[in-house]
Amino acid sequence: MTRTFRCLLAAASAAALCAVPAAYAQYQPVPTPPPAPPPQYAPPPQPAQPAQPLTPAAGPKLQIAAFTGWQVNGDVDGIYGKLKVDDAQSFGVSLWTQVKAGTKLELLWIYSQADQQFDSYTLSYPSTKKFSVASNYFQIGGVHSIRRGKIEPFAGGTLGAVWYAPDNIQAANGLTSYSANDVWRFAFTLGGGLNVFLTERFAIRGYARMLVPMYFNGGSVYVGTGGSGLAVNAGVPAISGDFGAALVFAK
Repeated sequence: MTRTFRCLLAAASAAALCAVPAAYAQYQPVPTPPPAPPPQYAPPPQPAQPAQPLTPAAGPKLQIAAFTGWQVNGDVDGIYGKLKVDDAQSFGVSLWTQVKAGTKLELLWIYSQADQQFDSYTLSYPSTKKFSVASNYFQIGGVHSIRRGKIEPFAGGTLGAVWYAPDNIQAANGLTSYSANDVWRFAFTLGGGLNVFLTERFAIRGYARMLVPMYFNGGSVYVGTGGSGLAVNAGVPAISGDFGAALVFAK
């Protein structure tokens, strides 16, 4: 009896030892996922920046342009007749040197040779055949430009003189001819245009300008009980328009 009980007790003990790991395995804690990482910091969105205004760019220090165009000339009305001036081709050279960003000093020379004819209103001054007059504008002035990438619009004006050199003049009847003297007149120009830079050293320019010669017939100074003053007799005989294109070399 005792032996049998011992055997049963040993068997029960072995069975209990085998059942403990199984029971322990059934009650293992369920693994939990790791906590999520904190969200990354994102800077607040920046407000949209307003468009930057056009500002003058430094650009090249020197620009030399050789141009040709078409000069549209106006007729000159006088007391004794009208001087008819034909349109003509123009040539010239422009030199820009930079004073500061966007501001340039310009030296300008414009040449043209137009046919002219005088139609008289009176017998005292006979009409003429067509004769040629060469004009040379010698000018100095300023140009303001704004460089945006390859595009550079500009505008400016110049002051100086114009030199007229006429050929021999023949009367319409062919019986009389005479030589006219060269004439110098004060003149100024106003104009603008656009440079398109194909490279940093080379550009194409389109331009339009007014050529305004002036004459002065004298002046006077007066002083009296009512005050004093200065009077100058001057005028503009005609305004010409000059339109063309240029090749620009920049440095």
